[in-house]
Amino acid sequence: MFLFLKQLTSWDRWNQFLVSLSILAFLPLQFPQVISNAAVIGTGNPAAITTLGVIPVGGYAAGILGNLLLMNFLAGQREFWGTTVQAVGIVTADIVIFQLFQVGFIPGWLFWPATLFLLVGMVLNYGHFLVGDRPSWQAQFWPQWRRILQWLGIALLPALVVLQLHDAFFPNLPEWPGGLGAAFLLSGLMVQLIQRQTVSLPNFFQYQNRWRRGVMAQSTWLKSWLRRGWRGLAGWTANLLFMFNSLAQFVNCLIYPDDLAALSLTTQVLFVVGNLLMLSRSGTLLIAGKDRIWCASTLWDLLMRVGIFACLLQAGLLSLPLFCVFCGAIAIYLSFIFLMTKRVYPSSSLADTAIFLLFGRSPQWQPIES
Repeated sequence: MFLFLKQLTSWDRWNQFLVSLSILAFLPLQFPQVISNAAVIGTGNPAAITTLGVIPVGGYAAGILGNLLLMNFLAGQREFWGTTVQAVGIVTADIVIFQLFQVGFIPGWLFWPATLFLLVGMVLNYGHFLVGDRPSWQAQFWPQWRRILQWLGIALLPALVVLQLHDAFFPNLPEWPGGLGAAFLLSGLMVQLIQRQTVSLPNFFQYQNRWRRGVMAQSTWLKSWLRRGWRGLAGWTANLLFMFNSLAQFVNCLIYPDDLAALSLTTQVLFVVGNLLMLSRSGTLLIAGKDRIWCASTLWDLLMRVGIFACLLQAGLLSLPLFCVFCGAIAIYLSFIFLMTKRVYPSSSLADTAIFLLFGRSPQWQPIES
């Protein structure tokens, strides 16, 4: 025990320990919501079942797709347990989706193909552990599968945003062509725009004339962006999907304040605990200038969850002392991360961190020698 505590004097050891603890929050994440939904559905009361509309279908779909993208990335890194955690997240979130399908919030023509695709996706990701060393799989199938997931995430994100706006603010507008039509149109335009820019932007700076070649030669950030853009696309897309997941839930809390009793408080607390534990690692990577999107998406999710708890407070489902304890615990934990990071990187500052999050300018902080 003494040896274990001695090892935790290192901030890197603390990071590993806290990230490991986050699994205890993420594995049972959706089970309280599943149990709550089952209790509501079991009543058979149409008025009670209607309150399940506070659960955003689009937000859950975005979260599941984000889990699948992250699962694919972790499978490519041969991280079995990380892959399994994402698989558990997909299955439990899909159970919530199935419950909403049972009570008519999701049409069958959408639910069953999506579930089949998720099943195939998980089988392929786990299959990489078994046949990933085969040349044909490694050179042809796996890169194609990863590319499909990337494009799917890019295409579906604006579609999910449009459908969420449709359900929240324009429920009387017909889904087709009003909601689905706009979603598919926006997705198509976004895919075409990205595809065009990935071809035309490098050519614009590289081949046209001396001035443009000079810009390319002098602009380190532009070359770096072009080189790393597609490599990091899956990670960016997954995190944006997770960010929309929490945003959709917050929006639904604002739109349906009378239905907040259907929301599981335990699931929301587990979201906060898991993100706080993961933030210690992303925060340190942020100091080293490596993981801007991870840290930004985690802070965004925390902000949205605080907003959700504020809605619960407003609706009388949470007492003011408990809300203050909740916010105070977050503030204390964030202060703990800052102080521990400051010990390792004395020249770090919150201003530099904010600049990095907003503009991507990585500060060159050096850790002190241990």
